[in-house]
Amino acid sequence: MKRMITILAAALGAVGLAGEASAQWTGCGAGVHGGVMAGQLDAGGPIGIGSQGQTAGVSVNCDYRMSAFVVGGFVEYSWIFGDLKTVGIEKDMTVGSRLGVLINPSSLLYTHAGWTRLDLGGGGDVDGWKIGLGNEFRIPNSPMYLDLRYTYANYDISDMAPPGFDASAHSVRLGLNVKFGPGMFGQRGQMFTTEDDPPAPRNTDKKLSAPVK
Repeated sequence: MKRMITILAAALGAVGLAGEASAQWTGCGAGVHGGVMAGQLDAGGPIGIGSQGQTAGVSVNCDYRMSAFVVGGFVEYSWIFGDLKTVGIEKDMTVGSRLGVLINPSSLLYTHAGWTRLDLGGGGDVDGWKIGLGNEFRIPNSPMYLDLRYTYANYDISDMAPPGFDASAHSVRLGLNVKFGPGMFGQRGQMFTTEDDPPAPRNTDKKLSAPVK
């Protein structure tokens, strides 16, 4: 949990460095991410079995902006390390959606939810659902975005454990995403775009720029 708090504090500090520049919110992108995850198995009592680990993965996403709101979907694939891998949890795949509001032109505060599947190696798979909060913001003067996300997950282990047992996990991760421009898909425009406002045109008319006598 201390690692989660450290990552959260560092990322929130980076939010404060993000400027007010424009950002691209309609389109598709891809990214990498890493974080920490704490899982727990309990039967509703005060005592449970817990384990922690680290995660690293890749993702693809598409969003659509509607005024101050952004709606989209994503697919993520993560590898799990540490004590969680020792107990048999190896990979995680998530298919989800998000809905957010722009708190400024370059920062999106959003909620997300989705379906998840844990790969237990030789022990089969476990399905579940996820829900959480996130903040994605553009790194100034670049097509890169930082994405800080908290997630709560709950898993269906009815086929693997006695009745009454519950499996859940909390995770915090930081992602680095890139947004693709129209040039990436063979259309006119840049391969990577930030939707920055174009510079104001300069006055090249010598008659208009000449001083009045």
